[in-house]
Order: sequence, then structure tokens, then C-alpha cells
Amino acid sequence: MKLIETQVREAIANGTIGERVWFYANYHCNLACRYCLTSSSPSVPRRELDATVMLALANDAVRRMVDEKLRVERTCERNQSRAEIFCEGPRERGRLARGQWRNEACFCDAGQRCLGEHRDRTPRDARRFHVFILTSTQLRLPSLPKVATFDCQPVRPGRVTPSMSELLEKTGVLTKGYAATSTGNPLAPFSFNRREARANDIVIDIKFCGICHSDIHQVRNEWGGAKFPLVPGHEIAGTVASVGSKVTQFKVGDRVGVGCFVDSCRECAQCKAGTEQYCTGLVQTYNDREKDGTPTMGGYSERIVVDEKYVLRIPENIPLDAAAPLLCAGITLYSPLKHWKAGPGKKVAIVGLGGLGHMGIKLAHALGAEVTVLSQSLSKEADGKRLGADHYYATSDPQTFTKLAGKFDLIINTVSASLDWNQYASLLVVDGTLIVVGIPEKPIPINAFALVHGRRSIAGSMIGGIAETQEMLDFSSKHGITSDIEVVKMQDVNDAYERVLKSDVRYRFVIDMASLQAD
Repeated sequence: MKLIETQVREAIANGTIGERVWFYANYHCNLACRYCLTSSSPSVPRRELDATVMLALANDAVRRMVDEKLRVERTCERNQSRAEIFCEGPRERGRLARGQWRNEACFCDAGQRCLGEHRDRTPRDARRFHVFILTSTQLRLPSLPKVATFDCQPVRPGRVTPSMSELLEKTGVLTKGYAATSTGNPLAPFSFNRREARANDIVIDIKFCGICHSDIHQVRNEWGGAKFPLVPGHEIAGTVASVGSKVTQFKVGDRVGVGCFVDSCRECAQCKAGTEQYCTGLVQTYNDREKDGTPTMGGYSERIVVDEKYVLRIPENIPLDAAAPLLCAGITLYSPLKHWKAGPGKKVAIVGLGGLGHMGIKLAHALGAEVTVLSQSLSKEADGKRLGADHYYATSDPQTFTKLAGKFDLIINTVSASLDWNQYASLLVVDGTLIVVGIPEKPIPINAFALVHGRRSIAGSMIGGIAETQEMLDFSSKHGITSDIEVVKMQDVNDAYERVLKSDVRYRFVIDMASLQAD
């Protein structure tokens, strides 16, 4: 590090680089951007430096820019006007005014000159560049962080770029976790920044995070749309580390959880009805973007920052490790069971005895329904009945579908494997419903006659809203329901994934986040 500091000092002293740094990247290259250094002197050409030198330099550059921002704000106060950094082209570049083009992040001549040049170019050229600042917290990483940690906006005429305060808000506390960096790559140690807590935010120290089969689908991009680097995990259990100034529902030390989403639009009919999971503006806990464009990173990490409206209270009698899977697997089964009124007098079949299926058995039994497990074989029959099943059948036996024809009010399919959907529909009573919660890779093929004969329905269900998830946790507390788990270390997550694919877990893996400290 001393050698790097010496290189930086020499570069500043001989004028090779300026005191303030302006990083920019090609707009069409979000992940594989090149990091460039723009000199503050028009006579010095732009140069690309070694990554470690730029890291050290940028730490100093950001401090200087923050100092300059404060100076600008004080100037504005003296002038009794709300001035902004304004760039209007070569003749007026860098002047302070009530401009239409704001950029509080840039305080160097080079940056202002760069913006001025882009403003004078054609719109097509202007759209080719965006700007961003890497802050000192993020730059303490061992290598250059990927640009994907920011949602950078193109700089072009009429477009307001992020202010310095907005950029700093995207940083915060350096957080350790595990991520997949591209499709097919195993999960590996990864550091990133969680935002500082806003007024309504809660900072949660993650103690445990469940492994959901959807984590595997996402990491391997089997559903498409994966955004790398990707930190999975949406079954998060931990304790409150700190709270924002306007938080009223939680205090430091409370046992809390975070499920599959961390925000929604809060204004649509679904949000107002408490079914936020169907909001078109839903922000998922990972592999998504927050409203300001920041990528969401999941629970395979040491902490998370979430608005209190999307945080759940974990009852005291539920261990945190066994509570984690309830936040996805538990609510995924509880919601359809409640919606289709499973209870006394109703016959419910659960297809598959795995992470989702074992929760379905427990919850349907606690609701008072007659529960049948439909599994490929009888190998888990003893377990199924221990969990609360009244009956257990092997679907590999052709006689099963003949014997059970027209028997069930509700069938919940928890597996993602291919099925003969027509066979399963034949097991429904008149007006019965076949619910899909396990997501197969291919479209579901079903014959219309399997539905019209008996006014049967096939439907889907996805997790639950915040209020319903809290109801599920309270119901589980009352009935002594937890997930059957196997706790693993973070370093063993890739092996755990392979075991999930082989159904070699009874019935849910949970990662102990204390193991992160070993990396």
C-alpha cells in the first residue's frame, strides 16, 4: 500500500493527474466498463492507470469533492439562492446558476469541460456516456467494483443527473456476502455497499438466511433476467441493529425477518388491499432494482437495510434459524390454503414432500383439513405422517389416480418437475382447484376437457402480502410450527445447492451468517 501511495503522490506532484477525479464509462457497456481518469489540466491527455492506484486516488478525490460541495452550499447561502452546478457549454461552463442541467457531483474543470463538450454534440453522442462517482467506502475493496452496483443515467441535454447527496446515499456500509458473478459461476465471497438508514429504515444484522429453490433458479438464470453480480436470499431472519429517526414499529434488538420483497408502489389497488406481492411495482429482495435504480442484494450477507413497512416481527417462541424458511416456504403455502379456505371438512392434497411440501402439510393440518401427500414414492411416508399427513400415496403407482379420482377440494403442487397435469386435475371434486406454487421451467400443458368436466380450476399463488405473512408467523407461533432445517456454513452453499437438486435435505437448508466471518 505504501508503494501505491507513493505512486499517487508522485502522479499528483508532476501533474500527470488532477486533484479531483472524473470517472466515466461507455453507456452501452454496463458491466464491462473501462475506468478512465480525466486530467484537470487541458494540456494533459487522459490516461488509464493501474486499478489499485485509481482506488487510492479516488479515496482522496471523493473527500475533496465532498469538501467542495460544502463550499458551494455555503456560497449559495451567502447569495441567498439555491444555486446548482450548471454546465451550458464551452463559453459558460462551470458557472453557478439556477440551471436546467444539474451536476453537483462534478467540481473539477475536466468534468465541467467534459459535460460541456457532450452538450454541444448530437443527442446520439451525448447518450453514449454516463457519469458516476465511486465513494471511499466502496473503494476499499481489493479490486475495482463493478459498475452494475450503480444505476447510472446518461448525461444529455435536459436530463438531470444524480446530485452528490443522491450518489452518497447509494453507498453506505461495506457489507460482506456471497454472490454469483455470472451464469454458471459458483457463489463466492463478494463485498458491496448497503445504503445508510433513511428515516423509515431498519438496519438488520442477518443471523440466518434460508436457501430457497428459486435462489438456484435465479443464480443459474433458468428463468432469465438475472442481473449479475447477484446476491441471493429472501428468507432472512435477524435482529435490529439500528433504526431511522421516524421508525415507530421496531427497536434495537427486536427479532425480525424479511421475505421476498422489500418495497412496492404503495399506491395501487393491490398495495391498498394488502396483497403487495401482486403489485406491478414490486421490488424483490434480490435480483431487482430499488426505485432509485440501486440493485437489490439479498440475504446471503451480513446485514440488510429495509423500510420498516416491509419488515416482519418474528415471535419469541420461534427460533430464528427455523423461522427463516417461513418467510418464503411458509407463506407460499399459507396464502393459498387460506384463500381457498382449507379447514375442517376440506380435503387437501400436497404434491411433493420437500421444502415447500413439508410446510404445506404442517399448515393444512393445523388449519383442520384432511391432508394427503402425493409423492413419487413411499420413501418419505413415515416423515409425512409425522408432519401431520392423514394419508400418503405414491404417484408412481398407476392405481393411485384411479383410487383418488374426484376426491380433493384443493390440490397444491409444490414441485417444479414436469407432471401429467390432466391426471392431477382428475383428482379434483366438482369446483375443485389445482394450485401451482412450484414453478416448472416449461409451460403447463392441460386438456380443456380435464377442467370443463367438473368445473375445475387451475390457478397460481405467489407468497403473500406483509399483513398475511405476519398473520402466518403468528399462526405458526400459536401452533408450534417451524420449518425442519439443516444449518450449513456460508462456505458450503454451493454443495448445499447440489444437495437441494438431489432432494438430499430434510427439508430446508439455512445458512448461519456467523460463518461469514471466516472469509
